[in-house]
Amino acid sequence: MLDKIWNRKILSLPMLLVQLLTIILGRLGDLFISILWRTNLGKAGKGTKIQIGTIIRYPNNISLAENSSIGRNVEINTEFTDSKCDIVAYLRLIKMCT
Repeated sequence: MLDKIWNRKILSLPMLLVQLLTIILGRLGDLFISILWRTNLGKAGKGTKIQIGTIIRYPNNISLAENSSIGRNVEINTEFTDSKCDIVAYLRLIKMCT
C-alpha cells in the first residue's frame, strides 16, 4: 500500500509523512462535507458521499439515492428554481464535472 506514496528510501520519510497527513485530512474533510451536504439536500440516501469543492445550487431540489457519490469540484446548478435532479443509486459524478 505504501508503494503508492513512498519509494522506501530513508531520505524520503518526511515526504511520506506529508503524504499520509494529506490523505488523512482529506478523508476527514470529505466525511465532514458529506455530513453537512446531506442535511442540506432534498433527499440523501444511505451511503451518499460528497467531496470537498462541490457546488450545488438549489440543494433542496437535489435527490441522491443510496450509495451515490459526488466527487471533488463537481458543480450542479440551474437557472430555474423549480427544476429537479434525481441522482440514481450507485451513480458516481467524478471530478470537475459540470
